[in-house]
Amino acid sequence: MLRACVTRLTPLEEDIVQNFLPGPLTILLPKSPRVSNLITGDSPLIGIRIPDHTDLIAAIRTLGHPLISTSANLAGDPTITNPKNLSPTLLRHIAYVEDAGPIESAPSTLIKVEANEIKILRPGTIAKQLLEHYSRQSHNP
Repeated sequence: MLRACVTRLTPLEEDIVQNFLPGPLTILLPKSPRVSNLITGDSPLIGIRIPDHTDLIAAIRTLGHPLISTSANLAGDPTITNPKNLSPTLLRHIAYVEDAGPIESAPSTLIKVEANEIKILRPGTIAKQLLEHYSRQSHNP
């Protein structure tokens, strides 16, 4: 399903996907022309996140296509960890909210790869682990 959403994966991006997904990582990749600009806000990139949640992955496989979601906060606003704190402005544009209670963990690490280097856009829970993993690899060819 990932390949239907993106135009290509560099060898480094492929390695990151294989080693860190499913997990608390969102990676920005070049979007496929099949992905509407309405979804990406005219960005040439799409954020790919595969959570480590067995039931959710099973539901996605049953559907046969990825789910599309947005953040629970508006750009520039603090991260929302409790559905009760969702902005009324944002809620006017949302048809359904699954309230599973407060989220205890930090947000996913957000990255993109540029010129074969990992750029951390939001540290999240695995930024240090990710950088250590690829730092070791670059020193041990």
